[in-house]
Amino acid sequence: MGLSYIRDWSSAFPFLNLAKQARPWIAQRPGKAFGKGGRLDLDKHGWIKRLDKHQYADLLFLTPHNKHIPYNQFRVTFDGHGVIQYQGSVSLIKDNGNTHIIKLINNKKHAILRIRKTNPSDYVRNIEIVPLKYAEIYDKGEIFNPDWLRLIKNYRAIRFMNWMQTSENPPGNWEDRPKPNDANWQKYGVPIEIMVKLANKINADPWFNIPHTADDEYIVNFGKYLQKNLDRKRKVIIEHSNEIWNFWFPQAKYANKLAKKRWNKNNLYMEWHGMRTQHICHILKTKVFNTDSHRVVCVLGLWTNNPALSKTALECPHWVQEGHKPCYQHDIDAIAITGYFSGCLHGQRKRNPRNQIHFIRKWIREGEAGIKKAFEQLRTGKYFDCFDTLKEVNNRYHTFYKIAKFYNLRLFAYEGGSHITALGKKYENDPDIIRFLRTINRRPEIYDIYLKNFENWKNSGGELFMHYVEVSLPSRSGNFGAMEHLLDFEAPKYKALIKFNKSLCWWENC
Repeated sequence: MGLSYIRDWSSAFPFLNLAKQARPWIAQRPGKAFGKGGRLDLDKHGWIKRLDKHQYADLLFLTPHNKHIPYNQFRVTFDGHGVIQYQGSVSLIKDNGNTHIIKLINNKKHAILRIRKTNPSDYVRNIEIVPLKYAEIYDKGEIFNPDWLRLIKNYRAIRFMNWMQTSENPPGNWEDRPKPNDANWQKYGVPIEIMVKLANKINADPWFNIPHTADDEYIVNFGKYLQKNLDRKRKVIIEHSNEIWNFWFPQAKYANKLAKKRWNKNNLYMEWHGMRTQHICHILKTKVFNTDSHRVVCVLGLWTNNPALSKTALECPHWVQEGHKPCYQHDIDAIAITGYFSGCLHGQRKRNPRNQIHFIRKWIREGEAGIKKAFEQLRTGKYFDCFDTLKEVNNRYHTFYKIAKFYNLRLFAYEGGSHITALGKKYENDPDIIRFLRTINRRPEIYDIYLKNFENWKNSGGELFMHYVEVSLPSRSGNFGAMEHLLDFEAPKYKALIKFNKSLCWWENC
């Protein structure tokens, strides 16, 4: 299971301290527009050291996007001296100096903790916002929300790509990495200490995405921390960045730039990706884990919709011309692709998109009959051609299994599940289509679709399959969560995941 982003609008609530999911401080000033309060003077952990005259700062820790907040009272504690107020959807019901009790009065506004004044010689810091019902176990050292642990404990492996802010230019310098004492973990990501603690707690193999800008010091220190602190029964899965082929993300542009600088040619970003993957893996296996190198599983992420590009990343011909062996022969253990399906209900297909949207709108008008046709399209592409039906996705699984076997590697899925979501302005700005796609994702029929996709993956020879995220609110740009909120245990996607995950492993050394 992949974990969802740490955000104030998240419906996952993985941490008991909601300050960790809050937005970075928002500077305010009377008479100025929202967030236009000027520069804030912060310490190295992100706490406000001083405020200018008339300046104040807001900590936004819950948003009205979330209609499923499972807690209504919170204990707020802090160190230092200052004046704290509460705005929006929360109000103060008890003030005991540096301990406050606040109550959620509605979820139609942002929940805001506001610092009006702070003493520069003893400034307000170490703010903790904990559900009152869990304050006692938090004081005893519990970091993770028991309600969230209840669902996440079921998974064999956990991918931390979103927690690490992999596609948001995370720090590649070890000194600048996220720290446990940072004011929040939304901006730069969750510290390695916390991720390892979770993997140990739920007995899951952690899957880490090493930042594309990471230097050798970062890689070595990251590995040393894992070797020392990760349960020795656990294997660690290592991937270089995330979707280097995807030019929506900064890492693709970065790879393309450095590849051109090195080899004086365009479009060698996947070869650079292969080279970096083997470099990271070589450091971790030979210079850090050494005799325990069998605990490190190195994964090369590939572009599922372009199998032909795999050869470049695996063989690295320009790297070979420099006197090296092909990249796949340097400590890489597996290739990884996606396991998404959509039936092209999402707005992307090979041709005739106007004809496609005509079908979707017609099905909306047809009610139950239209939903049935949408599921037929999802399975087989009965109504218009599509590269993302269950049938076509299964064909890709077999294609990449052959590629993996040719290079004597294993096949993983780094992400997967339903990709039935709106893509493109015509879909994203049509509320009827958004509701229709959301309905498809919630229908009981999606349970069988999920199980069929997993069976196809298993039968193709694929091994570890990572569903994209555990809990995520639906929106016009995504219906990706196995569950929509923390207590959504009847969600068909979640039930299918649990059902299939109870089956015995089918691959060696699982």
